[in-house]
Amino acid sequence: MLILLCTTAIAARVTLPDDGTSVSGAVHARASPEAMRALLRNPVAAAAASDSKVTYTRRSTSGDCTTYAMRAGSLVGALRAVVRVCDTATGSRVTMLHSEDFRRYGYTWHVQPAPDGGSHITYTLDAQPTMPFPRRFVRNAAAREVGKLLDALAEWTP
Repeated sequence: MLILLCTTAIAARVTLPDDGTSVSGAVHARASPEAMRALLRNPVAAAAASDSKVTYTRRSTSGDCTTYAMRAGSLVGALRAVVRVCDTATGSRVTMLHSEDFRRYGYTWHVQPAPDGGSHITYTLDAQPTMPFPRRFVRNAAAREVGKLLDALAEWTP
């Protein structure tokens, strides 16, 4: 019997800061900072580009911010929140407006130019579900998903 083992090179660096709830990651991407910022300002497009388990439905726009209904798949079913996505000088910031499934949920994208014309992307997620999961389990699962997300974005081209 022949067994094939496949490994994937992980381009993203994912860390678990000492604050106990957040996950941070960084990666180099091929796309220009302008193209990457445009993608990340639209969570519907960013989720599609990265094959994410999270879906967004646009609700309303006011100024530089757009409100979305967010749904994240998990082992115990869907987790939902209403979030606001706002443009920043270097990317975007997402804050939770309402959720019965999260105590806290939000993330930031920072996109900086890389010397080769690509982008250096930094992502920080702070998610604390209301379900009584051990914090370590939640953070480790989030770290795996953050790594997958950043690796997909590293390969994305407009």
